Amino acid sequence: MLTHSSPMVEQKLLRRRLDTAAIEARAPRSREPVFSIVSEILTSMDGDVSRREIKLYRELEDLARYIRRLKSEVAALGADRLLASVG
Repeated sequence: MLTHSSPMVEQKLLRRRLDTAAIEARAPRSREPVFSIVSEILTSMDGDVSRREIKLYRELEDLARYIRRLKSEVAALGADRLLASVG
């Protein structure tokens, strides 16, 4: 018999599974455990995501892209050249 637990309990169980997955991340994983975790995440989000949260997520994605681009640009400059321009 399937029972619905509270969102808090579901989040704790999901957090525990994600923590376990993070610990085991060094070892190659089959697709099945990853698929299971992603499915649970998507299921737990059902109806819980507001427009505001989607906007925030997009802004965070934009920020992450910006940071990655800056890292690439700094790496392309090289440490010696960057330090020479500062000093």
